[in-house]
Amino acid sequence: MTFKIWGAESSARLSGTDRDAVAMLPNGGFVVTWRENSTIAFQRYDGNGVKSGNVQFVASSSLFQQFADVIAIGTDGALAITWTETLATGGRLMRSQTFNVDGSPNGALTENASVQMDGAQMASNDRNGWATAYVEKVSGTNTIRLLQHAADGTQFGAAVSVSSASGVRDPDVAWLGGTTHVVSYVTDGNITFSIVNGDQVGPATTVAPGVKGDIVALKDPVSGALSGAFAVIVDNGAMGVETRLYDASGGFLGTVDIAGTKPNSDFDCVSVTALKGGGFAVAFIAADAAANDQGDVYVRVVDANGIAGPALKVNARAAADGFGAQKTPAISEMADGRLALSWNDWTIGNGLTSTTIVDARTASISVIGTAHNDVYAPSEHTGDFLNGSGGIDTLTFKGTTTGGVALNLGAESGSAGDAAGDAYLGFENVIGSKFDDTLTGGAGANRLEGGSGNDRLNGGADVDVMIGGSGNDIYYVDNASDQVSETATGGTADRVYTDVTYTLSAYVEHLYATGSGAITLTGNTSSNKLYGNAAGNRLNGGAGNDILYGAAGADLMVGGTGNDIYYVDNRSDRAAEASSGGTADTVYTSVSYALSAYIERLYAAGTSAISLTGNAQANIIKGNAGTNKISGGLGKDTLYGGSGKDIFMLDTKLSSANFDKFADYNVSYDSIYLDNRYLTKLGSGSVTSPKKLASAAFWKGPKAHDASDRIIYDPAKGYLYYDADGTGASKQVLIATLAKGLKMTYAEFYVI
Repeated sequence: MTFKIWGAESSARLSGTDRDAVAMLPNGGFVVTWRENSTIAFQRYDGNGVKSGNVQFVASSSLFQQFADVIAIGTDGALAITWTETLATGGRLMRSQTFNVDGSPNGALTENASVQMDGAQMASNDRNGWATAYVEKVSGTNTIRLLQHAADGTQFGAAVSVSSASGVRDPDVAWLGGTTHVVSYVTDGNITFSIVNGDQVGPATTVAPGVKGDIVALKDPVSGALSGAFAVIVDNGAMGVETRLYDASGGFLGTVDIAGTKPNSDFDCVSVTALKGGGFAVAFIAADAAANDQGDVYVRVVDANGIAGPALKVNARAAADGFGAQKTPAISEMADGRLALSWNDWTIGNGLTSTTIVDARTASISVIGTAHNDVYAPSEHTGDFLNGSGGIDTLTFKGTTTGGVALNLGAESGSAGDAAGDAYLGFENVIGSKFDDTLTGGAGANRLEGGSGNDRLNGGADVDVMIGGSGNDIYYVDNASDQVSETATGGTADRVYTDVTYTLSAYVEHLYATGSGAITLTGNTSSNKLYGNAAGNRLNGGAGNDILYGAAGADLMVGGTGNDIYYVDNRSDRAAEASSGGTADTVYTSVSYALSAYIERLYAAGTSAISLTGNAQANIIKGNAGTNKISGGLGKDTLYGGSGKDIFMLDTKLSSANFDKFADYNVSYDSIYLDNRYLTKLGSGSVTSPKKLASAAFWKGPKAHDASDRIIYDPAKGYLYYDADGTGASKQVLIATLAKGLKMTYAEFYVI
């Protein structure tokens, strides 16, 4: 077992808060109450440790509210809160109110008739309601009393007087099963208890000297049901904290030391909760001399054999919690066996109430959910069984520390990490760990959250929501309405694989087509990579500098704005840009290809002998290692043949705005084709049957030297001219530029 803090500490409420209490809720979460100035407030949390809704308050009153306790009632997620209100005369009323699973009030406010009540504490009873132990002044004498309530808040039976011994105060109560409760209290400096069965009160049993005591009913380690045994936690002041164990009849079983140092606080330093595994957990305040802190919150677990484990400090953020003493720790076992804690730090903002979750589970768990939206955390142990039952239920691995998890909601099982060997029935949503997770949904609508790490999320059938979190995540989409969600702080190479037409949401970088159907892939405003499948796809890059891979099939690729890159492998592929697109769009092609309008660059991929043709813009065109035919088209183009025996084409209308640069022309193996449709005085030839230029038609120098010269290369400048008559009657036209000083001859040229 890894005894650990699960998740992060949460501030329930800042400013003017104190006297907190906490209780589990069957839906996997918990509820924290506190006094806020003169009112009683509460905040519900889900099983992920996240606040459910806003802070809520009990029924408003003109009186001063204080000393509240809270308990879950029934199995539906409802709760009850009991508190006192101070009268102007100095007496106190005791009031109770029940609330629905959403925190809304349920039923009327319950008010007790007496005006001399204090110190109310609550426990469950056999009617899915609660019992309240409290101090009431009866005939002028302080008396510990026990009062029963049904699930709807109505009282049943008369209040039972438990003790009127000298100086009785600070009661606590635990339900032992059936109609039996055990009530503890302080009298004359001793912790004492009495077992109450219905209206029958057993003898008072002195536990030990102490300033405060808490009591808890223990559970059978096999069934998890109440065993009848109980434990009394004693705050011995200077002697520290200890536990006394008792059987169902009140017989003493033994002592367990919890802390050997005095809790350094002046109010309620100890809280206890029973564990399904038969033991119990104690939250207590102790000073941390090494950290120069006057009082921190610790948790210690005692197993079913009475063996105490190590103490864990839970308020680790000393910089936020200050160096004063924490107060009023409260602890409750959650539905899935984790521990919910709350405490108060009076040194921050006139009172800060904080919460956290601790995982002290020593074995696999079994949980049956409610009809509502439950959130449960599987344990790190193999063989968990969780059944979400009704509602939209969630598995959370947010607090996992052992590595990534893998699970499949459709298969109702886990296969790796903390999910290995587990069975999950009736769950719709998953929250992953901070590691690399593989989360797969089922047949219904799922919500999958990867969290940190490089996660794989597959929602399965229906409309799913997949949230990757940080890291480079992979998503599998099979419904056009599936939602993939990333943030600006997520990964830099998130991928979506889809077999349906799909548009990337913001901050997702890559989109891949799977399957064999012809679909449309659309990017977002980021710089995306889009990959088609073997069919004829449409790829829309959108904004950003996108990379579009059509793959096999005749694809239409539309880059959108930005400087986009296209990969062409089919002569029927189309790369399309608009005039408002980028200024350096590039096509990489492994087949002969002609640029469409508004694309600036064309590069040959592979080693095959292919033809490359530009458009009316100023293009950059580069061949590969094969024998390429390269035509710039209109415009002032820059052409690179590459390492093969390349052919540079001059096959467009002559003009001062239309001459190309042959950037790497090599006289040893490259050649130049001259189109006689535009260079009309060169003689015959065709594309299929090119003819070598006549030797007399070539001249080296700045201009022609006789009437036979038609192609002139100026080695001083590297300029290549066409002269229609060789006499100067018609001005020579610049048709290309090459490197200076090339050993050019007529043998470089062919007429087509």
